[in-house]
Order: sequence, then C-alpha cells, then structure tokens
Amino acid sequence: MANATGRELFHKQNLDLVLQQIFNNKIISRIDISRTLNLNKSTVSALYNELDEKGILKEVGSGESTSAGGRKPVLVKINERYGYTMNFDLGYRHLHVMGNYINGEVFYYQRIELGSRDIHKILEMIDNQIKLASQSNQTKHGLLGIGFSIHGIVQDNQVINSPFIDMDGVDLADHYSNEYHVPVILENEPISLVFTNGILMMARIRTTLLRLASIKVSGLGSFLINSYIGASMVKRVKLVAP
Repeated sequence: MANATGRELFHKQNLDLVLQQIFNNKIISRIDISRTLNLNKSTVSALYNELDEKGILKEVGSGESTSAGGRKPVLVKINERYGYTMNFDLGYRHLHVMGNYINGEVFYYQRIELGSRDIHKILEMIDNQIKLASQSNQTKHGLLGIGFSIHGIVQDNQVINSPFIDMDGVDLADHYSNEYHVPVILENEPISLVFTNGILMMARIRTTLLRLASIKVSGLGSFLINSYIGASMVKRVKLVAP
C-alpha cells in the first residue's frame, strides 16, 4: 500500500510539472516538455494524453522539425474554454472584479464604488457580479473557483483582521464554497495583487496556480498545478470528465 501511495505521489508530481510547463510557456511541444523536465518521451506522452482526455489542452499547430528532420512536433496550450475563475479585491473604496479563463485571459472586469462597507451588502455585490460574469461565460465547465484579495491579515484561508471592513463573523471561504460549490482562496493583498492604471494585475503570476489548483482528475486523486494563470487567484480547481 505504501508503494502504491508513493507511485501515486510520483505520478501527481510529474503531472504537476507537465502542467506547469504548459502554463508557463503558453505554447509548447511534448518534446520540449520532455527535455526541460528530463522525463522520457513516453512518460510525457502518457501524462499529456491524460490531460488531453479531460479537455484541458488544445493543439495549436506544429513546431519546427530538428536539423535531423523527422516529424514536426505538435504544439499545445491550455484550453482557455475549459472553465473560468472569479476574482475579487476588497479595497478601501472599491471592489475590483475580474473573471479569468483558466489560461489567465481576462473576459470580465469591473471597478465598483463600495459606498457602504457593510460586509453583507458587499456579499450582495459579489453575488451580482458572479451572476453578470456568468452571462459572458462560453466555457464548457463554467465557474471553477473564486479568489479574494484581502486588505488585512489572512491566515488559514480566513480573514483574521481587516482595517477597512468589519467581517461580522463572515467566513468568505466557507460561504462561497457552499454557495457555488467551488474551491475558494483568500490572500493578503500585498502578496496577491497590484494595481496599475486601474487594471487589476497579478504580482505573482508565475506562482499563483501552485496556490490555485488542487485538481481532481477522475481516478487519480488530487494534485497541484504550479503555473501561470495571468490574473487569477483561485487556489483549487476541479478537472471534470468531458
């Protein structure tokens, strides 16, 4: 049993690494993944096929063949139409809202004057924004996760203290995971988001998906993706069968 558990962990780690390469490079071939990770071609192909069957990958053409000739490598990227995440920054005066496809592409953005800092009214705003963004949704699996950037202290995915908003006992992660049945992550604002000319952007775009994605693939259990997601903050996403 211990050996089986060890093999599963090793498999998940390799799957994690393959996904990381695809996210970080945006477009890449299996041969380049194999070279970068120092994994044999058959291992990479098996992992690739596993992901491709779930619909999370998309082939986008062929690369250049080597100087020795041979078949041109197939190029692949993350399928942006697989699903999306909703991401919120609870600021002092504004609620910033961003919807991102799973590859990080922005499809929805709003900057909303808060007025009242009543957390219950803010929750109503958030629910309304999730509803409005869903009307623009053209993905296969829809909402995969929700993320929050908090101006305050966050510990164990809970707001410990916020100088701007009285949370009134509201557990954002618990509330939204129960309401929408998706994973939810909270981050401290200084380590999650920055604003440039009013545009919500990630400060740590290369590492957020490690915190984002605990993905459950049918028959494989959970694993982490460490990769690029543009402006997304959600921590855990579930892969589902096509």
